[in-house]
Amino acid sequence: MLDICLLGTGGMMPMPSRFLTAMLARLNGRLALIDCGEGTQVAIKEKGLTFKPIDVICFTHYHGDHIGGLPGLLLTMGNADRTEPLTMIGPRGLERVVNALRVIAPELPFEIRFIEITEPEMRLELNGYCIHAFRVNHNVTCYGYSVEIKRAGKFDVERARAAAIPQKYWSRLQKGEILSGDDNRVLVEHNFLSPSPFFDQVVFELQTTSSSAQASDAQERDSEDGR
Repeated sequence: MLDICLLGTGGMMPMPSRFLTAMLARLNGRLALIDCGEGTQVAIKEKGLTFKPIDVICFTHYHGDHIGGLPGLLLTMGNADRTEPLTMIGPRGLERVVNALRVIAPELPFEIRFIEITEPEMRLELNGYCIHAFRVNHNVTCYGYSVEIKRAGKFDVERARAAAIPQKYWSRLQKGEILSGDDNRVLVEHNFLSPSPFFDQVVFELQTTSSSAQASDAQERDSEDGR
């Protein structure tokens, strides 16, 4: 299941009750952060979340209200003894901008991996979800993002019965386990799951006119799927 937490929804001017732009997506205990405005790490703590599961940070663009909270967040993650690599995704110039901000956060115990977007659209598969970046219209180079996860297919009981699979294995196969049956057959879940046309998706886009059909496509899919 894809969980979404809006950490900050404020504009350029900070407000006491609204932090600057940031959103967290959570899947199977791992976190993806989109934008990191001032106050992001405070909002994360207020929501009772932790920094360690953050695997990837995506940036829409490099105005201060969308990235100004990054140095403090990196320092906090480092002080929490994080050693796992952190992936960052953003428009061209990402590594230069982040390294400039890291003048005040120079020593970190983990590696930062940079993925710079140079095309109008880009898709990435990370930790079980798909991140789709698409250009939007702004006064600087700017991208929106969608985060998608495919829903598991429906377990095909008739196919399992036809293959003489004992019922005790059905729930484990549906969860994606690879099993060895009583007769030493290797049982793989995709042999007994019907493909699902549905997926969960959230689209993160600035209040601009998108130069891609991505946002409207997402709305149409939501309407068709009844979500």
